[in-house]
Amino acid sequence: MISPVLFYLMAFVVIFGALMMVAHKNILYSALSMVLCFIGVAGIYATLQLSFFAVVQIMVYVGAITILTVFAIMLTRHAHQEDFDGTNPFSNNVVGAGVVAVGIAVVMAIVIRSLTLITPQALPEDWIQQIGIELFGTYVLPVELVALLLLVGMIGAIVIGKEDDGQ
Repeated sequence: MISPVLFYLMAFVVIFGALMMVAHKNILYSALSMVLCFIGVAGIYATLQLSFFAVVQIMVYVGAITILTVFAIMLTRHAHQEDFDGTNPFSNNVVGAGVVAVGIAVVMAIVIRSLTLITPQALPEDWIQQIGIELFGTYVLPVELVALLLLVGMIGAIVIGKEDDGQ
């Protein structure tokens, strides 16, 4: 059993990363703060002994989504905007962000207090194999469509970010 202190430490890392992502004035640093948030979520999965989900979180979100976001930021910058200071349009709304954060905290507290706890059940031994069978058997078409959508998005980012060389 993992210590609850480690769980709360990971929760603090997630909250700190999310706050830094919203509050930072530099959009590139905001994207890098998103990495910290995603790593904290993977740490929460690890403290809950869900190692498969922790590894998937690292591979998909920290690896793919963050790299895609950083590429999109880099490809859409123009040559005269070499420094990224003041590029996050949401960092100036501190009062609005505080009101929204308090509202979300209140709604989450109400929802958590109204939940009824369920008893945990043991997972079957081949649950990871079953996920693979479902993803690449039953749901192969949606998985392929998502892959195609990501490919089109990446090609679109490259086309938009390509400098106009006067042709």
